[in-house]
Amino acid sequence: MENFSFRPHHRLLTKHDYSTVFEQVDVRISKGPYLLLCRTNQLEHPRLGLVIRKKFLKCAVDRNLLKRLARENFRMRQYLLPNLDVIFINRGNSDQKTNTEISALVAELFESLAKRHAK
Repeated sequence: MENFSFRPHHRLLTKHDYSTVFEQVDVRISKGPYLLLCRTNQLEHPRLGLVIRKKFLKCAVDRNLLKRLARENFRMRQYLLPNLDVIFINRGNSDQKTNTEISALVAELFESLAKRHAK
């Protein structure tokens, strides 16, 4: 049985964690206005970091929804991923999309990452 928890050790927490991924990106995957930057880590599990910019999503409710969707999709697929540090970034405006369209895009993004690194 797989563990679907999302504990603090599954998160990128410090500036150093983020900067190591930004400095050397191993995998870059994008779908619509969203981007995943990935780099292998020395841990036994993947970790997720979020960069959700207010510039593109003015409303806090929309930013929080996007964060929730990204965390949920990562949590459900983390057992399929190798030891990666993953940063989820919004690069454009997704205000015109409905919640189901946003959810589908985020799910596609993490699904393609899982397929690319199938264990």
